[in-house]
Amino acid sequence: MSVESGFTYWVMVGALGVAGLLLAVLVLPLLLRLRRRARNAEKAIDSTNDGYWVFNADGRFIDVNPGYCRMIGYRRDEIMAMNIADFEAVAVMPQIQAQIARIIERGHERFETRHRHRDGNWIDLEITVTGVDQRYLVAFLRDISDRKAADLALRELTRSAEAANQAKSDFVANMGHELRTPMNGVIGLTDILLETPLEAEQREYLTLVKSSAESLMAILNDILDFSKMEAGRLSIESAEFSPAEMIAELVSAISARAEKKGLALVCHIDPDTPARVRGDPGRLRQILLNLCDNAIKFTSSGGVTVRARVTAVEGGAHELHLSVNDTGMGIAPDKQENIFQAFSQVDSSSTRQFGGTGLGLAICEKLVALMGGRIWVASEPGQGSTFYFTVRVKSASVAAHPGQSATAGQTE
Repeated sequence: MSVESGFTYWVMVGALGVAGLLLAVLVLPLLLRLRRRARNAEKAIDSTNDGYWVFNADGRFIDVNPGYCRMIGYRRDEIMAMNIADFEAVAVMPQIQAQIARIIERGHERFETRHRHRDGNWIDLEITVTGVDQRYLVAFLRDISDRKAADLALRELTRSAEAANQAKSDFVANMGHELRTPMNGVIGLTDILLETPLEAEQREYLTLVKSSAESLMAILNDILDFSKMEAGRLSIESAEFSPAEMIAELVSAISARAEKKGLALVCHIDPDTPARVRGDPGRLRQILLNLCDNAIKFTSSGGVTVRARVTAVEGGAHELHLSVNDTGMGIAPDKQENIFQAFSQVDSSSTRQFGGTGLGLAICEKLVALMGGRIWVASEPGQGSTFYFTVRVKSASVAAHPGQSATAGQTE
């Protein structure tokens, strides 16, 4: 060997020695760590109760874990001799292969299906599949049978509850005539008796009978109206009316109640209010009466003010804006969001002190919504409350002229 050849030989040996040293120091620990991680991953897959597959594009199994064997009731060697279609509830092999091709193209897919257990029962599964290159796929399978059964039971329970609630609403709504007819008879006959010659004591008793009957009728009306709304049987009528006249008549009708408590009852109607519009004056009066009754009920001193104005909207229609302000006890901010819920009052003691069903404002909200508007409140404890609401009304054939202002014994 020449000197030059010998030198080259030893340089190569030295280089290989350095490479081997680097391999031993750097690469081998990395390979060992990767091997440990692979073993740990394999242990985790084997110990989990979830299923794990590796399969090819033909739907043939490459590997399955013990979790899937326990889940499906077959031994591993039995499963390895089958294909995916042998377990599927509805899919056949051509469909499965088309899905596999789609997953390979997209890279990932999650879906729900059912597999048949060895005992013949079906298992609900959630499967997550990931494509690995163009030949293999990895799937994780989770048994969701309990969740599916719970969801089904909840849906059945919800349907049963809705059916029972609908039956209740239908029953109460159908009872309207049967309940109102005898009460109207009691009130009507009491009115007739009060027009006859009576002793003072008899008149006092009959007046109490009429007042009690009217209170009971108001409660019945609330319950029946609310039940009709729940049953979807409440409709909004369309009739021509004067907003100014309707509001003035209502204020005049309740003025005695306000005067009895020493309250000032004032009404302001914007002079630009159209003389006549088309809408449901009966339901509009019901909303306003409920708000005014509440204002008088919860106000011990000061007064109640009703305001009304109309704005034009698209299509020749109008939006009627009304508000009822009082100087009463007010409503705490944390209570305001609940007052429009059925059977809700600001305080449970209010029921004992002031009476009522807790349905009035809930009915108002539903009626306002049916008439294309909304209702809200602004209030502070001890500073009174203002209830605002809007409804949509249509233009009437009669030309508009300036409205009027009306008060209970006062004009502004």
